Amino acid sequence: MVEKEPTFEEYKKASAFAKFRYKYGLIIQLLCLLCFIILIIFVIIYGRELAMHPLIYGADKYDVECICRNYETGRSWFVNSTDLISNYFT
Repeated sequence: MVEKEPTFEEYKKASAFAKFRYKYGLIIQLLCLLCFIILIIFVIIYGRELAMHPLIYGADKYDVECICRNYETGRSWFVNSTDLISNYFT
């Protein structure tokens, strides 16, 4: 099936959304494609950071070790740059 370009009469009869889509559709699609490409590049560059647990990432970035305690539940965690150990003291 071959698509033909709309005539001026068809364009005048079209709704406001159809006119907007006809005028700016290609520009919007190109902007969406550009955003998608930027998102892919971001995931490729920062994939390691996105996959890590936030506590492990922070410990790795600042080269620290942390012991976190929750006194209400009695749970504790030990965090360093390579591991997150739950119930560290029990």
